[in-house]
Amino acid sequence: MLRLIGLLQDRWTGAVPEANEPRRYDLYGCGPDSLDEIGQLIESGLGPVLKEHDSSYMGGIYLRAAGPPEETQVVPHEPDDEGFYHEDDVTEWLFMVQASVSHRWPEPEELREAMPSLVHLRTQVIEG
Repeated sequence: MLRLIGLLQDRWTGAVPEANEPRRYDLYGCGPDSLDEIGQLIESGLGPVLKEHDSSYMGGIYLRAAGPPEETQVVPHEPDDEGFYHEDDVTEWLFMVQASVSHRWPEPEELREAMPSLVHLRTQVIEG
């Protein structure tokens, strides 16, 4: 965990990208930890305070840290009432971590070493 904190010291400045800067969104799979265990891991290693929310659209109870324009969510990865997954190409994971604050996180390779229970699935960069 100390290695992860060291990786973050230079990245967690509180600044958000300017409106015209590219935004990076990352998706991670995780499990078989519980929702609370994953939330504690992210809070202790990456900083955001996660609060519990309830949404049938999100699959029931999930965790979210939001501060416009950024968001981190830990959501159960279960099919909806019609049998569809939110992320239907990666159905093997029990939970998904969706992060739009990832411009401040370590690169996926560094994060994997520090937090092996998070598996980086993909990155999407949207131009500002």
